[in-house]
Amino acid sequence: MIKEMLNGPSIVLDPVLFRAVGLKEALVLQVLSVRIEENKIAGRNFQKGRYWVDKPMREWQEDEFSFLTFDTLKRTFTRLREKDLILVDKFNLDGRDQTNWYAVNEDKLKQIYQETKTEKKRPVKRLGGKNHAN
Repeated sequence: MIKEMLNGPSIVLDPVLFRAVGLKEALVLQVLSVRIEENKIAGRNFQKGRYWVDKPMREWQEDEFSFLTFDTLKRTFTRLREKDLILVDKFNLDGRDQTNWYAVNEDKLKQIYQETKTEKKRPVKRLGGKNHAN
């Protein structure tokens, strides 16, 4: 049973990234990074010196994050944008197409990642009441 459950698509979560930006934000950043890398390999969606992913929010929710509600996912993208961790633009050839394009702000992400990595590890309260360094 477990083997069958683990055969589906999975998201690997970097614990430093999780501590730096939060769970949902880390999930979005990691999936977005994978999709950007796919576009880089395919040589598509290169604008302003970087690769982007163009995808409506509804498709993000249906295709990648079905375990999150649409509103939760939208708020997560908004928080990432407010923290300057993702860039959002529109490069659509058809003016009626209002699909956002997304890219990771790698400089800002590296900065936050390094700051978090070098922080003194905070104790994390685990189930059962024992504290452990994370």
